[in-house]
Amino acid sequence: MDWSPEATQKFKDLLGEIQPFMRPLAETMGRNEIGKVAQARGAAQIDLDTMVIGLIKATPANLKPKMLEAMTKHGIDLAKYSEYTG
Repeated sequence: MDWSPEATQKFKDLLGEIQPFMRPLAETMGRNEIGKVAQARGAAQIDLDTMVIGLIKATPANLKPKMLEAMTKHGIDLAKYSEYTG
């Protein structure tokens, strides 16, 4: 599935916040969950919202606070995703 340039860049930026040895696993898990979210939303392209929702869902509970902090650092308004941030 095609990704918007904005979603692609933010995904790369957020992966950069993860410890290097965990990045490959985080990327795989993130892409899988993002794909599921895109299918559920009937999206023709993965946009920023789809990417953020999928990445939040893919992040393990113990790492979620750090991922949410990274998202805020990179300009993502988490208020839009409150139903997923738990």
